[in-house]
Amino acid sequence: MLKLHQHFFVNFLFISLLMMIFSGVVSFITLKNLEINSVRHSLERNIILLENLISHTSDYEIPIQKIAHETGLRVTIIDNEGVVLAESDFDKEEMNNHRMRPEVQMSLQESYGFAIRYSNTINHDMLYVAKQSLAFDGSPITVRMAESLEHIHQRFLTLWIRIASIFFIAIAVALIVSGIFSKKIKTEVDRIRDIMEKIASKEYEWKADKESFVSEFTQIKNLLAQIARRMSRRDKQKRKYEAKLRLKNRQQKDIIAALSHEFKNPIAVILGYSQTIKDDKAMPEAMRNKFLDKIDKNAHRISSMLDRLSLATKMENHEITPHAAYVELHELADGVKLMMEDKYPGRKIIVEGEKRGVRVDKTMIEMVLINLCENALKYSKEDVRLVIEAEKISVIDKGQGISEEEIDKITKKFYRVEHNTWDNSLGLGLSIVNYMLKLHNTRLLIASKEGEGSAFSFYI
Repeated sequence: MLKLHQHFFVNFLFISLLMMIFSGVVSFITLKNLEINSVRHSLERNIILLENLISHTSDYEIPIQKIAHETGLRVTIIDNEGVVLAESDFDKEEMNNHRMRPEVQMSLQESYGFAIRYSNTINHDMLYVAKQSLAFDGSPITVRMAESLEHIHQRFLTLWIRIASIFFIAIAVALIVSGIFSKKIKTEVDRIRDIMEKIASKEYEWKADKESFVSEFTQIKNLLAQIARRMSRRDKQKRKYEAKLRLKNRQQKDIIAALSHEFKNPIAVILGYSQTIKDDKAMPEAMRNKFLDKIDKNAHRISSMLDRLSLATKMENHEITPHAAYVELHELADGVKLMMEDKYPGRKIIVEGEKRGVRVDKTMIEMVLINLCENALKYSKEDVRLVIEAEKISVIDKGQGISEEEIDKITKKFYRVEHNTWDNSLGLGLSIVNYMLKLHNTRLLIASKEGEGSAFSFYI
């Protein structure tokens, strides 16, 4: 049987089962309500009959036992205070006060009161109907009758078994018929698949088949023949073209947002300080130099961000290739240490480990260490450790750490941790690091705990 046919049949079976269950529930509720109403009216008629029997006697036991014997109903006579005066099925002396029973209370307001309750004595639902009446001496009494609803469940069960039997017989017949049609459809699908395989192999000519047993398959084959002819023409034209345009605006919105955010502050600082210097001709030399230093620092900041953006663009276009050479990692780390300590006065980077030589792209690995050390210096206020091990290099800080949900995000381009607002941050640093490490067949490993610090490592 075809997979498609299997899915169709399973879904059909599932929907049919749901419909059967739904119809069963609806029919049960409907039948139950109809039966309850029928039983209720029957009890009301029997109550009227009983009223005629007890209206002329003070001994209720004889008439109620007669009614109970003939009808199989439970009969109870209750006085105005709720005391049971007579009971067909139980000892009236052992019965509780019936004044607050729902059907009794309802009968005080309407012609008849009724209620459905579960009987712990016979373990069935019972329908109770009560009516206010008068005793032979004119005192008010309540006449109540009750009947078990168990027969309703038995009738529904019988009906349900019959419906289920018809349903499964119909399913079996449908399965046999669908199997026959499935074989015919599979034959046609196999023919269409052969045609499509020929088209995929650029065999655009084939012998037409005979008419299918349904017209839709013939239409599909004719349509495939038209497609084959068009593809044959296009295939000849396709050889004239050798290059395709590449899409270069994949992250245009992200770039614009990042540039707008990061360039706004340094440009505002440059404009502000330069306008102040321009307007205040009598500005003291020391203050002028201080303002010029601010302008210079923010100009370098913009230049650094442009360099990083340019590098990220080259990375996206795969324009960067590593040039391997022998590098002594300890010497490279010492160079990064001096550079960072000069840029961040008062801070220290501790280089640990033995000397070790590897063949890598020196510029790329140096940039990786610079980015990792600079991030560590910005994350923490204590010394940063740069550890060179036998196969691994780690940059460790004791800063604020990174939350678990942000560890997987910080290496993505233009992503920045929200509570970090340091300068020169386009959210590209760790993205650049990750890309350059991939060019060296390794990757960045991040271990961090909030409040204790982070460790950025890679094997090389």
